[in-house]
Amino acid sequence: MAQRYFANLRDEERIILPSFNEEHRHPWHLFMIRISNESAVGRDDVIRELAERGIGTSVHFIPLHYHTAYQRLGRWSKGDFPVAEHFFEGEISLPMYPSMTNAEVDEVCQALREILHP
Repeated sequence: MAQRYFANLRDEERIILPSFNEEHRHPWHLFMIRISNESAVGRDDVIRELAERGIGTSVHFIPLHYHTAYQRLGRWSKGDFPVAEHFFEGEISLPMYPSMTNAEVDEVCQALREILHP
């Protein structure tokens, strides 16, 4: 599935694909992309429009200081970890599960293209 996502999305300039080294094994239990800052369509809009098409996504890695328990500590504020925040603002985990078909991966990729190029 990861290879199919790469093949379908490698030329999409509004998506930043995960980096990896082919010499090392990767479990690909998640396939996370980032919506480029140059995109006119933001991450939350992409997630919403995919959901409207019946395509579920997730955001897996939320900066720690955004979580309630850390906010209660009062030590960190938005802007304290700009790199983590920057990655978070564009990150989407695309569907990936054992019974997912090639056609379903293609459908997700086609939907992304349509949403990013209205």
